[in-house]
Amino acid sequence: MKKQWVKYKLGEVATVIGGYAFKSKDFKSYGVPVVKIKSLKENNIVISEGQYLDESFLAINKKYHVNKNDFLIALTGSHITMPSSAVGRVAKSRKKETLLLNQRVGKFVVNSKLCFHNFLYYFTTSQYFFESIGLRSKGAANQANVSSKDVEGIELLLPKLEEQKKIASILSAYDGLIENNLKRIKLLEERAQLTYQEWFVRMKYPGHENDVVDSETGLPEGWTFQSIGVLTNKLESGKRPKGGIDKSLNQGVPSIGAENVNGLGKYNYSKEKYITEECFSTMNKGIIENKDILIYKDGAYIGKVAIFQDSYPHKKCCVNEHVFLINTGEEILQNLLYFTLETNDYFKKMQGLNSNSAQPGINQAKLKSLEIVLPKHELCNSFYIVTEPILKLISTLALQNESLKLSRDILLPRLMSGMIDIDEIKYNYPKEISV
Repeated sequence: MKKQWVKYKLGEVATVIGGYAFKSKDFKSYGVPVVKIKSLKENNIVISEGQYLDESFLAINKKYHVNKNDFLIALTGSHITMPSSAVGRVAKSRKKETLLLNQRVGKFVVNSKLCFHNFLYYFTTSQYFFESIGLRSKGAANQANVSSKDVEGIELLLPKLEEQKKIASILSAYDGLIENNLKRIKLLEERAQLTYQEWFVRMKYPGHENDVVDSETGLPEGWTFQSIGVLTNKLESGKRPKGGIDKSLNQGVPSIGAENVNGLGKYNYSKEKYITEECFSTMNKGIIENKDILIYKDGAYIGKVAIFQDSYPHKKCCVNEHVFLINTGEEILQNLLYFTLETNDYFKKMQGLNSNSAQPGINQAKLKSLEIVLPKHELCNSFYIVTEPILKLISTLALQNESLKLSRDILLPRLMSGMIDIDEIKYNYPKEISV
């Protein structure tokens, strides 16, 4: 044990308060957000439709209020071998408004005289804490439970308060930059999407004042309707390796599925699955190339799209059998095609192509028949010139976030255990990427 670090049980430095049993009839689609078990996702709180209550519920005991920087734990979930839905996963509220705490979600109330709030938060995000929860959980693999007392019984080491604050400040620097990058990504996405809407939905593109509408097509002269089949020279899906994905592999060639990517700059490395180099060498389709557009073709993800930039870190990468790859062969058309397909209108159209009841999905023939509006070439080029730097910066920021997460996750157990003495090292904080 590091000198001057003291062993405590978590319950000696914090209390875990269980949530309130709100009645299902009271939930609505707007109002005060309620944090349910499913709201805890990747250390963040995500509120979805049907997770709200009337403002009058704020009158309940304030111990059930969740304020900014409060951190919470899922007291029910799957076994820890399925981390995204596991019991014991922790999330911090980064929302300005007050939220309400639902049953089977616990809130940590920290004794500030003994423990710094953020130090305990980072301890609860450690692998040691997560595995300790797994050892204490009871129930089946798909529904394990822990009690507040179980959580409070976990042991931890605490240095003096000042050292706790220094450790937390180092880790917070990483999270602060990650959060800032996510905000920048969102703003960049909105800028690109607004450009698409302004040019190709409101038809306020550069030079629109001088264009004449073709009475037969209803489009500006030089514009056409084109089917996906005619427009693309690559429309293929990946394949399932013999015997399926080997989940024990932690390196190799990434095989991308619907759970990995969802839109711009949202690649999830924690869910990365791999195939062997030998398996990859036998693939004659489904290999990702620069600017490929991914369309999820079955299950709950039908119609969701993503685009890959050349800054993707893996030199070799492929998709599985649930994903289509599309490429026109002309780089300047790819951004236009991506922003067209990712609109809500085309998402609904692709959902409507589903013809299977047992296993929802769309086939190549139906996707090829889907039509888009193709502007004249010079306008496609202008759109590419405007949007390509935005997409590249989004990709760069997303990759930096993954690097920051990796560095933070390497530092965290070493700092939390006292392996690194922060008084004896000079530490360079991560820096923001300039535009």
